[in-house]
Amino acid sequence: MSKGLEILTALKKEIKGLKIVEKRGSTFMRFISWLPPFLFFRKRFMEGYITTIGTTIYWPDRPEDFDGDETIKCLLHESVHAADSANPFFELSYLFPQILAVLSVSALSAIWVGVWGLIGLGFLIFLAPWPAPYRVHWEARACAYESLFNYINYGYVGGDWIDNKIEDMFISWDYYKMSWRFNKTRKLLLKYCIKAQGVEKPELILPAKSEVLNIIRK
Repeated sequence: MSKGLEILTALKKEIKGLKIVEKRGSTFMRFISWLPPFLFFRKRFMEGYITTIGTTIYWPDRPEDFDGDETIKCLLHESVHAADSANPFFELSYLFPQILAVLSVSALSAIWVGVWGLIGLGFLIFLAPWPAPYRVHWEARACAYESLFNYINYGYVGGDWIDNKIEDMFISWDYYKMSWRFNKTRKLLLKYCIKAQGVEKPELILPAKSEVLNIIRK
C-alpha cells in the first residue's frame, strides 16, 4: 500500500464519514458547476479544482494510489476542511461575505413591495471580491498541514513556499481575492505553519494525530 493510501485510511478512522468522490462523475458537482459564479469557469472548476463539502472530497480525477508528495499534501489540506466541517459555522463563515449576496433575491419581490425589493438589489455588491477573513483563516489552517508534511520530510518552514502559496491562492483570483494584504496574510500563515510544525497545538491542525504523523514520517 502506498504512503498516500495509508494516510487516507488513517484519516478515514479519524474523520467520520470521510470519502473521496470523482468530481466529474458526481451529479451534484455537475449541478453546482452550472450555478454562478462557477458557470463562468465551469470546465476549470470541474477539472482543475478539488472541492470539499462536508466530509466528501470531490477530486477531478481520483488518484488510484494517492502517491506523490503533491497529491498527499492536497489530501492533507482537504482533510482539514473535512474535519473543520464539524464546526457549525465553518461553511457559512467560509463563504462570508459573498454569501450575503443571496439576500438580493428579495429584489424579486420588487413588483409587489416596490422600494424594499429594490433595496435588496444592493446586496449584489457582496458578489464583489471583498476580503474574506474567515476563509483566510480556514485555508491557513489547511495550508499548515501541508507545511507540516514539508517540515517532516524536508525540514523547513519554507519562506518561498509560503510566499508562493499567498500569491497563487490567498491573493489570487483562484480563491476570489480572499485577501488584499500580502504581508498580513504572510504573518498569519507563517504563525500557523510554525505552530503546526512544532506540533505546539495539535488541535490547530486537526486531524494531525499520531497515526497520520507516523505514516508521514516513514
